Amino acid sequence: MPAVEAWAEVDVPEVRVVNRSSRPVHDVQAYVALGRRRPKCVGWIRTLPPTGDEAAKVALTADGRESWQRWQGAQRSSGDVAVEVVFRDDAGRQWRRDRRGALAAVD
Repeated sequence: MPAVEAWAEVDVPEVRVVNRSSRPVHDVQAYVALGRRRPKCVGWIRTLPPTGDEAAKVALTADGRESWQRWQGAQRSSGDVAVEVVFRDDAGRQWRRDRRGALAAVD
């Protein structure tokens, strides 16, 4: 089972991902829910090799970054940012880690 986790940085619009698996994962898509909004894909990493505890930065889309910055400008607390991540393992199986940290295979 892949050991991939994602979270939002506190002070800047940024998502970090770690892959503690022994194999790379692919098509890593980061979804962010700002406040009570629905999660929106804000960026991706095409291939994420095993990182250990060293987090990789997700390349945010321009729209994702701008929305996040506007939301931050409204002085929302960083605790209102929830991150979900969807990715494929080396065998081609798709996975989703939800905002509560639960990992499930996506059929």
